[in-house]
Parts: sequence; structure tokens; C-alpha cells
Amino acid sequence: MNYIYNGEIRCKKEDLERAIPLVKKIFLHPDVEELDGVTYIVISDETRGNITEEIDIFCQTLKEMGLSVAGNISFTGDYDGKYILSGSEYTELSAEECVIRNASDQDLLKEVKRRGYLVCFPDGSGVIFK
Repeated sequence: MNYIYNGEIRCKKEDLERAIPLVKKIFLHPDVEELDGVTYIVISDETRGNITEEIDIFCQTLKEMGLSVAGNISFTGDYDGKYILSGSEYTELSAEECVIRNASDQDLLKEVKRRGYLVCFPDGSGVIFK
């Protein structure tokens, strides 16, 4: 299975020299751009197989090196989704999870109300939508 990957990884300019070799272990042609003092490692239309294992190793290595990044890498192919990088950790989201994550609070509450579920709040109170 091949996927097409697009996205960016942001890092501190002083960390770029140590971060870029790690990215090149996953992607063959990352570009480096700087915009408003922020350094971006850009991934564009790179075709690869599943990279979940490589992303896992990448994040473990970041942690060991004391590096921190942030970014989003979307993928399309037999399965669509996104990797969200934060610090030295990542989250893999399916296409459906991306839709939910990007939905507004109002839209989510409307759907909860439509389904008739109980919504519990941090203070222990709750509301049953019907």
C-alpha cells in the first residue's frame, strides 16, 4: 500500500541541524522553509508505504535527544488520516477522527443533542439532551 504524505514539522531554528537527519530517515525530499522566524520542514507529495513505525522511532529519538517539534502530516491512499506531532509524541488520526477534531464545539453539541446522550461537565453536573 502506498500513501501520499503532505505536511510540515515545525522546530526551533537551533534544533534544525539535529532534527533534519531524523526526518530524512522517513522522507526522502523534505524542504526547509522559514517564515516569520519559525522553521518548517515541509513534506510535499511524498509517496511511501505506512510510516507509523518510523514516526514512532522518530518520536522516541526526539525524546532521547531532548528535541521538541510540532506539526501535522496528512496522508491519503488506501486509508486516509493524519499524524499530529507535539513535543516528542504523536497521535495518529483516521479521516473520521480528523473531521471530529476539526468540528466546532457547537456542531459537536448539536450532534450529542440529536443522539440524546448525557453530557457530563468537569464540575460533576450533567445535562441530558432529548
